[in-house]
Amino acid sequence: MANTKAKTVLSLNVTSLKDGAYQQAKANDTIRVVARYAINNIVGFPEDIPKESLEQLNEGYLLRWNENNPAITYAIVNGHFVVYDEALHEDYEKRVIGADYIMSFSGQAFGALKESEPYLHELLVPIRKKIQTYCSNRVNDLKRVGKQIVKESDPASNTRSSIKSFNEVVKEVFDGKNGLVARCKTAKKQRNDTEANEAKLTQSINAFMKIWNS
Repeated sequence: MANTKAKTVLSLNVTSLKDGAYQQAKANDTIRVVARYAINNIVGFPEDIPKESLEQLNEGYLLRWNENNPAITYAIVNGHFVVYDEALHEDYEKRVIGADYIMSFSGQAFGALKESEPYLHELLVPIRKKIQTYCSNRVNDLKRVGKQIVKESDPASNTRSSIKSFNEVVKEVFDGKNGLVARCKTAKKQRNDTEANEAKLTQSINAFMKIWNS
């Protein structure tokens, strides 16, 4: 059994609604600055982010996660991980576990933990998922603001419209920038989602299109 008691540290102190609104506006200014930097320095952004750039972004998001979620020292008691208490666990093996350690495992290596260290795997699974979701959400925040900035720089794009045939709509559902294929790839790459099976999705789409085009 894993004891996952943790302390979350948030450095922002809001003293009033007015102060909170100021802090919110300040945070929005910050993300816009970062989004502009990303537009100028990431090829394909905001529609796409190359693997190398995504890794650098996630490293930065991990720094902030670490500030809000410090590493925890655990004692290993009969193979189980419990939060270390010096008075109780002085003679037990200790292990410091934080985000850097948790995310240092490749997907394959992390899966192997289920067999080699099942109690450690049990402890890390929910935390790893939270970190992956946190990083994915921050990436999506950045892309959303980046798209806003791109639209603002080309106002005409907001008024352009075209009537698509239903066949085009169907194709876009599968192969568009925000279609199922793209979303499946994103889920697999950014969150290591085991349900994002590209081969199975492709087979399903091909089966659908065969009937649709018949």
